[in-house]
Amino acid sequence: MGFAGIAIFNTDNACASSSSGLMQAYAAVRAGLYEVALVLGAEKMNYPHKRQEMFEAFKGSWDRDLADRHMQQLLAMGAGLALPPEAANANYAAERSVFMDIYAAQAHFHMKTFGATGTIQIHELVMQLRGEAGPRQVEGARIGLAENGGGFYGLEEAACVVTILEK
Repeated sequence: MGFAGIAIFNTDNACASSSSGLMQAYAAVRAGLYEVALVLGAEKMNYPHKRQEMFEAFKGSWDRDLADRHMQQLLAMGAGLALPPEAANANYAAERSVFMDIYAAQAHFHMKTFGATGTIQIHELVMQLRGEAGPRQVEGARIGLAENGGGFYGLEEAACVVTILEK
């Protein structure tokens, strides 16, 4: 079978990549370009042999002139949140990204409180609308809404996908 004749798109849109990919797939199927589409999401920041490049990537995601001010705002936002256990390790701390420590704490809080992000969020909407969500089922669910954002423009999200599904 191989990949010959199969359209493949790589979507990179910060933490909203898989949601953006799903939106593109939906549009292509709706337009009649394809009968079926498959959307996958994957974390691309885990390259132990490229640690320095990974940390530099976070610095490139915000305005360098405002970095100090934004760092102070991020630290204030992270006040009181439990940081990852690795943050206490002195060797790890020398290389860690404060941005990612705070982001991880906020993401953990959000996911624990509201649910996961991206394609999994949309999967949950589909399960709810089908009445197949088990103990999480919202009785009488007719409309589902998911918001998935990522990246930063200042302190705001640089990318955002809002998905509304109806039964």
